[in-house]
Amino acid sequence: MSDKVKNLTDNVNFLLQDSQDAVNESTRLLKGAQKHWLIRKYVEEDRFSGYVSPRRFSDVEMRRYGTRFRGELDRARAANNGPEIARNAYNLAVCKLGEEKYDEVRLLLEEADAETPGGAGALRLGLLESEVARRTGDTNRALQLAQTAVSSLSKDIPADAAAECRLVFANLLCGAGETDKAAAELKTVQKAVRKSNSSRLKAMAAR
Repeated sequence: MSDKVKNLTDNVNFLLQDSQDAVNESTRLLKGAQKHWLIRKYVEEDRFSGYVSPRRFSDVEMRRYGTRFRGELDRARAANNGPEIARNAYNLAVCKLGEEKYDEVRLLLEEADAETPGGAGALRLGLLESEVARRTGDTNRALQLAQTAVSSLSKDIPADAAAECRLVFANLLCGAGETDKAAAELKTVQKAVRKSNSSRLKAMAAR
């Protein structure tokens, strides 16, 4: 009788361990799938590849990335890697925007600006600074910054980046009650939006 009980106990323990192994494996696979989804979402196709956008993720999601970008920025500083400093300072600034830490955002933008030669990078910084001004209630400065960004557009700027710039400006104009000017800006980007493969850009234009 004792042998039967022992064998039964052994079998139960084996089944329990086997079940636990299966649970562990399922958890590992689930975490892997979640990580893949987040990475795929993070590198979503757009012309600002490698940079996050204030309109790409929710503020809650932005805060989750703050630690990651802080670490990458520290490593870039230690290596004196200008392009990586610019990229990670900008990305961290976007995260801090979601936390409403506007003074820190401005400092990070200054650091990114010092390492940004111009072109699409400078445009990106200008738009984020405009967003900070809008969120802090300085509508006139937000419009001025967005107008400066639009005025700096050139053929070297990717089409999606230029279209996003004009959409941001149009949104600010609309908020300021200048609907005719907003409509004119929207008209200039209609063709670019139709040709774009960026779902985020199309969503911005639909608002």
